[in-house]
Amino acid sequence: MIIIFLDGNKCNVNINNLAAVTRAEAMYINHMGLHFDDTALSKSGMLVARVMMKARERSKR
Repeated sequence: MIIIFLDGNKCNVNINNLAAVTRAEAMYINHMGLHFDDTALSKSGMLVARVMMKARERSKR
């Protein structure tokens, strides 16, 4: 797991601004451009990355 800053501000260490994601999720978030300066949008981007990963996992079966 790695920690990401939801608003992109590495100086904002408020617990509500931090999220733990797997390295695979972080790869999807960065590759697909799902990280934003807005906390709510970044949380949505995390969920989208998780859904995309599950969909890809199911399609391999």
